[in-house]
Amino acid sequence: AFCFLVTDVVEHDKLWQRFFAGAKSKTYNIISHVANKTNTPNWINQAAIETIETGWGEESLVWAWVNMIREGMKNPSNQYFALVSGTCLPIKNYEKLYEGITSEPRSQIHIDRTAIRPKDYLYADQWHILNRQHAQLLIDFVDTQEGKDYMNVMRSDLEGFASDELYPVNW
Repeated sequence: AFCFLVTDVVEHDKLWQRFFAGAKSKTYNIISHVANKTNTPNWINQAAIETIETGWGEESLVWAWVNMIREGMKNPSNQYFALVSGTCLPIKNYEKLYEGITSEPRSQIHIDRTAIRPKDYLYADQWHILNRQHAQLLIDFVDTQEGKDYMNVMRSDLEGFASDELYPVNW
């Protein structure tokens, strides 16, 4: 599933439409979280889940991502969940990207061990790909009391840091 986290526009709309048109079969679906649907293309608005208020670098971005994963988990054919923004653009054609994602069973997360971060937390780019197993673990964790307690600790430890780049990789 391609999970689009969009403020209001998809900057490379036509490029994305060509990208998805290049799929030999419908081996994907689109899920989106859109803050303002006024200037957003129909193909994104039609895939939109219920919107929550989000802000740059805030914890709310993580919850928007989790909500897109929850929606995507309803479809058993979704084996991977790629988080992309309204400013991302595909640099490979659909078939090459699909092959690259599905040939690697692990989740793909870029961890930056040189980034300034609090304590022993890891820092990772927000834009990543989770396999179905890790997506389910993420959902399961945030729904448990242990997960809620851990979130409270993280909120305290990570004050002043970009939650969207620290929370998921440390869960």
